[in-house]
Amino acid sequence: MPERVSKGKLVIRAMKPFELKIYQEQLRISHNEWKVFAAVYDGRIVGICQVDIKNGKKEGRILSVSVSSNKQGKGIGHKLIGKAHSYFESKGIKKITVFPKNRVEKFYTKAKYQKSGKNIYTRISPNKRRKTK
Repeated sequence: MPERVSKGKLVIRAMKPFELKIYQEQLRISHNEWKVFAAVYDGRIVGICQVDIKNGKKEGRILSVSVSSNKQGKGIGHKLIGKAHSYFESKGIKKITVFPKNRVEKFYTKAKYQKSGKNIYTRISPNKRRKTK
């Protein structure tokens, strides 16, 4: 699928250790199973997605997704949560929970999350079928 961002190249990646350290210090966060993915466009971070793992590594949480206002509506947020989904899948996590504010509920519904409580949305990843010979 081609990028929907004009000019330049969009890259979704885990934040580099020095970026993460600065970010973590600014927010005073200290999660052991905490990860931040960055959307980088023309060398600048234009979006982030913070995730963590809880409940004895059985549940993933998307803590926040933020995209620069001038890059919103271009699919960057969905690419970021797609990266989060891949990360959780690599850890064997199938249940992912988010706690969106009212104005972004549509964003998570579009990403196949279902309302599971007041301001709580959950997505359960289906088991991948194995190919048999």
